[in-house]
Amino acid sequence: MAGAESAVHRVLVEKPSIPERLINGSKFIKWPKSDNDVTVQVTLRIDPQGHVIYWQEPGRDTECLEISCIRDTRAGKYAKEPKDSQLIKMVCNSSVPVTEKCLTIVYGVKLVELTFLNFVSVEPEPQQCEWADFLLLLAYHPCTRHVSVQTSFSSSIFRYTRLKLETNQMGEIPVKKLIKVLGGKSRRVDHALLSVGLVTGKRDVSIKPEDFHLTGFKKLLQFCCLRPELDTVFSSLGTGARRMYVSQQKFKEFINTEQRDPKLNEILYPVKTDDQVLEYITNFESNEMFAAKGQLTLEGLDAYLQSDDNLIVEPDRYAEHQSMTAPLSHYFINSSHNTYLTGTQLRSKSSAEIYRQVLLTGCRCVELDCWEGDEEPVINHGFTLCTHVLFREVIEAINESAFKTSPYPVILSFENHVDNPQQQAKMAQYCRDIFGDKLLIDPLSKYPIVSDSCLPPPSEIKYKIIVKNKKQRPSADNSDDEEGRITNLDYEENAKEAGTAMKESKAYEAMSSLVNYVQPVRFKSFDISERRKRCYEISSFTESAALRLLTFYPMDFVRYNRRQMSRIYPKGARVDSSNYMPQIFWNAGCQFVALNFQILDQPMQLNMGLFEFNGSTGYILKPPHMRIKDRQFDPFSKNLDGVVAITLKIKIISGQFLSSSKVSTYVEVDMYGLPADTIRKRFKTKTVEGNSLNPYYNGDEFVFEKVVLPNLATLRIAVMETNGSMLGQRFLPVDALKPGYRYITLRNEGNQPLTMPSIFIHLQVGDYVPPELMEFSEALVNPITYMKEKE
Repeated sequence: MAGAESAVHRVLVEKPSIPERLINGSKFIKWPKSDNDVTVQVTLRIDPQGHVIYWQEPGRDTECLEISCIRDTRAGKYAKEPKDSQLIKMVCNSSVPVTEKCLTIVYGVKLVELTFLNFVSVEPEPQQCEWADFLLLLAYHPCTRHVSVQTSFSSSIFRYTRLKLETNQMGEIPVKKLIKVLGGKSRRVDHALLSVGLVTGKRDVSIKPEDFHLTGFKKLLQFCCLRPELDTVFSSLGTGARRMYVSQQKFKEFINTEQRDPKLNEILYPVKTDDQVLEYITNFESNEMFAAKGQLTLEGLDAYLQSDDNLIVEPDRYAEHQSMTAPLSHYFINSSHNTYLTGTQLRSKSSAEIYRQVLLTGCRCVELDCWEGDEEPVINHGFTLCTHVLFREVIEAINESAFKTSPYPVILSFENHVDNPQQQAKMAQYCRDIFGDKLLIDPLSKYPIVSDSCLPPPSEIKYKIIVKNKKQRPSADNSDDEEGRITNLDYEENAKEAGTAMKESKAYEAMSSLVNYVQPVRFKSFDISERRKRCYEISSFTESAALRLLTFYPMDFVRYNRRQMSRIYPKGARVDSSNYMPQIFWNAGCQFVALNFQILDQPMQLNMGLFEFNGSTGYILKPPHMRIKDRQFDPFSKNLDGVVAITLKIKIISGQFLSSSKVSTYVEVDMYGLPADTIRKRFKTKTVEGNSLNPYYNGDEFVFEKVVLPNLATLRIAVMETNGSMLGQRFLPVDALKPGYRYITLRNEGNQPLTMPSIFIHLQVGDYVPPELMEFSEALVNPITYMKEKE
């Protein structure tokens, strides 16, 4: 979902170098999660490639944690602190308090099911802050989360590194761990282990690390994962006797035609030269004899296809690359509904911790449902059996995590049911005291809060927290008396779906004074909003109410969202905390499409897939048609002025290392976008029975004949078991896809990288040509061939 070309710039993405002292390791005491565990001293290290952290406890195998699985790191007062008095005595000294020596590492797939690793430094000069800062930087870095299959960031090297480190008590690598990586015990795996010399017989149970080399491990993967489909690709390019190699010229043609987007401007994006192609051959061909002649073998071709030079999406799309100088209303903003809940809407625990986790994903709008407590205001889902959490705890959690992974503004969406003016005043004071200068109270002079103005851009309010709460209005403001297209009767029916959201308390001065650029008002009509021209007014809608507006007034809704903002949230009937499809409301330009982050269903996966782009900032620039003043845009249109529709064809060829169990799999392919572009549950491959190591699908090509608005479309690819379980998935922006033969590495349900699973595909992208003009188009592209056929 990129914006206009002028709003996008190329970014060089490089992985940070690993500090030598972290590779060498630091001494910590790892303190127990439960009374059954013991307190032990360990040396915590990062592997030199930056894939894992690892440590070994006395009498146990080495333990590893993938850095891409880390969700948070905390040091000092923000880390968990041990309570055991003997442990405190052990590490305490007069110069550095125990609090300042603590390190906590948080990881897990689901935001509500996390594991905490707790350490206390025993170094003379504690390094916990350096560990916390660098691990968090590495965990969220594009080069950690978006990797190719088989280069320095590839799965094979990572898995090799992990196997090399996960030794048993004798310091050797258990064979059973290696067999599990290779898809489980089978004759093929046994033969492969013998063939590369890693074992000499069935009695071998472990391998010495010095005998376990990367070259041997790669050969082992090749033995286990036979790839007949690559022979087809190679034979179409191969030259020489028995087609043993690809010549430099053939490889150049392959890169500049098959692997190149035909829409690219050749001045801005030149084709590859002879020297560049020769450099590829030198880098990827391991056979020196062929490389010296400028020739590429099958292994060399596959090495190129798996490399960082052949990713399905360029790494710079994952880095911050969009303009952040447009008004706030011109962005999709990552948003959460009832953020405090960890389960269902009727009976679950409220937590301050989930605010940390949601913000760390890049979410920039969180919700706080505030109620009166005995002495302190609390956050809770009113009139349910959900537990509450103290308001102050939530504010402290937000303050701690708001800007750890994104510097751009955070909006606090208050649903305020606190009738007591004293407790409202206490809420306001907590915001002022805890947030300090982060809290945006006074509007910027360049962006006054007046009619017919515009909202400030994210770049002007970095590291700022904005309060959305009811605001006291002057008596002259008679907005509630105006009439418009939506009648009061209609609004009563919206109100019924909204539950407690429509029954907020009066805003007293203390809280009202914190509100500026995001002022909630009751929606009356698009006509009234157009006349008022108040960019700072926002209205909230249930998904049902918003869908009715979108159905009957689509162009008005888009125009409204160009000037000011709207917030959409799940209807009350979703008591299981399921989510609606956010794409429906992105199509209308709605900014805050709020979802339940505790449930990693398909809508949430789509949301995570979108917002991992542009540096996971939580802000995605809307397409130009939704931003440019006086531009008409109908989301239900099948033709758009100024936009060239495309045709996308994708063939799922094969899968690699999809599961360590022998399961039957198939692949689903969907597209989300405008109604005309959305295709679900239509395309799936044949089922390959009992082979998840290297299933060969190779079925029909899936054709998305006409994609009306490519920069608002997303391709979903999911590998499924026959029992309905998902093994891996990926959401990819259509306008960023690179054609040709590509590998796609997969993610889990929490959008975290899976180490080895990938699929091999062939993709074609071209301008859409109506059927009645197809013959004319082919004549223009290949006039000689066309004339011969006519003869």
